[in-house]
Amino acid sequence: MKVFAEDKDPGENGRVTYHFRVGNNNTQTTDEFMINEITGELRTRVNLDREKKSSYQVRDLYMNGISMLL
Repeated sequence: MKVFAEDKDPGENGRVTYHFRVGNNNTQTTDEFMINEITGELRTRVNLDREKKSSYQVRDLYMNGISMLL
């Protein structure tokens, strides 16, 4: 799976990076998932088993060169 965000600002202000928001921190990995900071590709880090956990909530965050967007 891949997430996508676009910022049409020129230069560094238009660069978008992808992160998860965990508590008050931004990170590329959680216990179950990882996201590529540049491409937005989302992958699992473990085998997901619906019988053990029926759902997952993923909150992603993307940032441009100067600000954060949810």
